[in-house]
Order: sequence, then structure tokens, then C-alpha cells
Amino acid sequence: MSAKKIFSVVFVGLMLLATLALGSSDAAAADSVWKAQYFNNKSLSGAPVLEREERDLNWDWGYGSPSSAVKFDDFSARWTRIVNFSAGNYRFSATMDDGMRVWVDDVLIVDSWNTGALRTVNGDRYLAGGDHRIKVEYYDDGFMGFARLTWGPAAPVTINNWRGEYFNNRTLSGNPVAIRDDANVDFNWSEGGPITGVGNDNFSVRWTRSLVFQPGRYRFTARVDDGVRLWVNNQLIVDKWIPQTVQSHSGEIELLGGPATVKMEYYDQNGFAEAHLSWQRLTTPPTGGGGMGTATVTAAYFLNVRSAPGLSSSIITYVARNTILNLMGYRDAAGTWILVGLANGTQGWVHAGYVTTSVPVNSLAIWTGQVGGGGNPGQTGNATVDTGYLNVRSGPGIANSVITVVADGTSLTMTHRNSASTWVRVILPNGSQGWVNAGYLLTSVSINSLPVG
Repeated sequence: MSAKKIFSVVFVGLMLLATLALGSSDAAAADSVWKAQYFNNKSLSGAPVLEREERDLNWDWGYGSPSSAVKFDDFSARWTRIVNFSAGNYRFSATMDDGMRVWVDDVLIVDSWNTGALRTVNGDRYLAGGDHRIKVEYYDDGFMGFARLTWGPAAPVTINNWRGEYFNNRTLSGNPVAIRDDANVDFNWSEGGPITGVGNDNFSVRWTRSLVFQPGRYRFTARVDDGVRLWVNNQLIVDKWIPQTVQSHSGEIELLGGPATVKMEYYDQNGFAEAHLSWQRLTTPPTGGGGMGTATVTAAYFLNVRSAPGLSSSIITYVARNTILNLMGYRDAAGTWILVGLANGTQGWVHAGYVTTSVPVNSLAIWTGQVGGGGNPGQTGNATVDTGYLNVRSGPGIANSVITVVADGTSLTMTHRNSASTWVRVILPNGSQGWVNAGYLLTSVSINSLPVG
């Protein structure tokens, strides 16, 4: 091969390497400098009087100006840059005198477009790994001029209340724009946005929190404009994922007591936006015959509650696995059926083989009545207070302490009597239990038909 051909091959090879080098440089879109534009007005209007590249956005002009081409006062500037980030939460800090706005990927995260003394305003945003476009706008309204932008990893958000995750879409998709600790789910944003960096429309929020509840039945109410979904203990109890003007939607659930996870998802389509969550306990569990113990459903996914001991008795309702029931103090002679009280005050019989009890089944009193007979302790009756005020006591007899007082006309549920049928154990409207003097009641059944307890 001639020297001329060797030179040609070497030259082409070098050119090819140079092209590859340029290509690899272009592949990393991140800019090493800011593209700056300066305007001789405060509104960034018209053509810029100065355009240049700047390595840092960190200017303290004092009483001066960015350049001889730019006025000392009443000027504005715009900087843009592509920056490569690792995935994570970032805090952008804008320090200014006078006004400044910061966008990341066209999302406004700092908005302090007003005249004021030197100050720093922060905006947090989660960024996926890769290139992101940053835009900064600034204006000076006279006297001192200062503009600086820095960023770094944001401190982890400490959640003491509701974990609020905010998204710039209606489907809660992708990474949240912001995560914050919300004291309550109780917001009326009107026609505005919920948080800096989230638009006024087409956004969504997810709130989650673990709360401790007393045993009982609860009603949860979500008041929203637009859509909402609500889970309690992983059970979906409200599902209104639709555009709507402000509406209230409720769902009810039995809670056994202790911690339960509550999750509410919400979206706004356009116009007005609000989201509120509240709840109330509707019933409290009966005390179960003065602390006779509990039975937890452990060996069945669903357990029938019957009107009397035995498979031939009618089914009143059923309870799910892990439901905690109150022992009412009775069993059948074989110890295979026990009388229990549900959280809503209902009483019935369940098979002892499907529950775990806090006391031995054999320690419960034996029911001596007959199936379907008047002595069935599962039978209850209604009673109405027929005196001005009636004491409710901890046991049968005036020697026992007064728990509370009920007024004339109050409806009660009778569950047991004493051997003389002069005192009746009752369930109050709020679910609590106690004993009252039978002489002050109007009853729906004979008191003698109630079991002795």
C-alpha cells in the first residue's frame, strides 16, 4: 500500500473517531452552562437586549446591572438549562431580590413573582433519573438586585399524620410531584391547586394513615368534588371515581378495635376542587355479661350465628374470620355451642369449635332451656323506660353502683333477668350494658321468659 493510501485510511479513521466522539457528547443532552437572556423591562417582553452563556446562576448585582447593555433597575432575565439528575427527591432553593419563578420540566415549583427584600423560597420535586429542563425567570424592581438558584437532595418527609402524595394527573400514575404530612383530609381549594408544582386542574392525591379505633361499627363520609375511593382495613367502602359537583358519599364497616389503615384516593378534573374525610362510631360492642371474656373466629372464613344451639336453628347472621365476639356467659351441656354478642348488640349461638376463647368454655354456665323454648338465653325482648329517669346499675340490686341514667321513653334491649325477675340486664342505645329495676319498664315479652344471668 502506498504512503498516500495509508494517509487516506488514517485520515478517514481519525474523522470517524471524531464523529463518534461528537455523537457521544450530543447523546448526553445535559448542558454545562445556562442560556441567559436579559430584557430592559420587568415583564420579559420584546426581544432580549443581551444573550449569553453563564456557568452559574448566582448573581449579586448590588446597585449595579448584569451588563452595560442592561439597565441598572427595572430589568428582567430568563435562564434555561438541561441538567442530568439521579432519581430522587430534590429541593430547589431560589434566593432573590425582587421576584423569581422556577420551573422543572414545565412544572412551576417556585412562584415568588413579587417585589420584596432578599429572601429564599424552596420547592421540592421528585425527579426520575435522566435529563430535566430547568427554567428560571427573574425581575428587578429597583435598588438591590440578586438572583441565585441551588438544589440538592431533599430531606426525607417525616409523616406524623396523613401521608399525602400529590400527582399532576388524574390517575395517580408515575411518581408524586410532592409528598407531605397533612394534618387532616379537609381541603377546599376552590379553583386553585393543592400545592406548589401541581396544576389547578387534572390532579390527584392519595392519603394514607394508620389510626387506632375502639371496637364498633363506623360510618366514613367523603365529601368531594370530583372523584373518590376509600378503603378501611383494605376494604373498599366508597367507590365514586367519577366527575361530579361536590357530593357526600358514605360507607360503613365493623372494626374490632386497634390499628386500622385508612386510604383515600381523590382526583380533580377541572373547576372547583375539594376533599374532606370524616367518620363516626355508630355502635359500641356489648360488654358481654360483665367481662365474661371474648371469642375470636379462627377456624372458619365465615361463621354462622344461630338463634339457638344446634344446626337445626335458624341463621341470624354470619361473622368473618378474626372477628372478636363477646362471651355472654352460656354454653350448651356438651360445650360445643356458646352464646356470643356481636359488636352491633345482636346475640346468638356459634359453634365453639370454630373460635378461640379467652376463658375455658367449660367455665361458662350451662343453659338448661330447650331449643325454641321460653328459656332460650338467645331470646331477647324490647323494653321502654316508664319513669322520669331510671338508674342503670352494674348488677341486680340497689347495692350496686350506678353506671348511668336513662330517660323516660328510652328503648332498651333485654337480655337476662335475676332469679326473682325483679331486675333485668339491658343493652342501651349506645351499646353499653347494665341492670335496671323491672318495675319501671314496659316490656314486649314476659320477663320470666328471659334467661337467668
